[in-house]
Amino acid sequence: MHRRNSLRLFGYDYAQEGAYFITICTYKKMPIFGAVKNRDVELNQSGIIAKDQWLYLPEIFDHIVLDDFIIMPDHMHGIIIKTSGEIQTDLNEKKISHATSSISRIVGAFKTLSAKKINLIYNNPGNIIWQRSFYDRIIRNETELLSIRKYIQENPFQN
Repeated sequence: MHRRNSLRLFGYDYAQEGAYFITICTYKKMPIFGAVKNRDVELNQSGIIAKDQWLYLPEIFDHIVLDDFIIMPDHMHGIIIKTSGEIQTDLNEKKISHATSSISRIVGAFKTLSAKKINLIYNNPGNIIWQRSFYDRIIRNETELLSIRKYIQENPFQN
C-alpha cells in the first residue's frame, strides 16, 4: 500500500496566526487556467474562476488576509496571512471561526469551491482539477515575505 508523507511541518499548529506561502498544482500539472503570453498570464474561464474563488476566501474564513498571489496555467501561488482578533461567528454569512481554520482547511475549501464551479461550467461533475496536496512555507520574517512577493510577481517571467 502506498503511504504518502505529510508535507506539513511536524508539530506546527497551522491554525495559529502568521503568514503562509502556498503553492497548489493542477492535476497532472495540466495547463487548464490559461497561458503565459509576452510574460503575462492570460487567464481563461477556469483561471478566472480559480482567481475569484481565491479572492472569496476572506468572505468564508474569519481573520485571514490575502496578500500577493498569482494563478498560472498549471499552478497557483499565494500568501495567506492569519490575523488575531475576536472570533465572530455569523451563521448567516457562513463564516468559519479562526480557531478551526487551519491552512489545510482554507486551501481545501479553495480547491473544493473552484473545482465545483469549474466542473459546473464545463458540465464535468467530479473531474479532478487539483493535485491531492499542496506545498506551504511558514513565512518567518519581513525579508522572507518580500522575497516571496517578488517570486510571485516574477513567476510569469520564469515560464
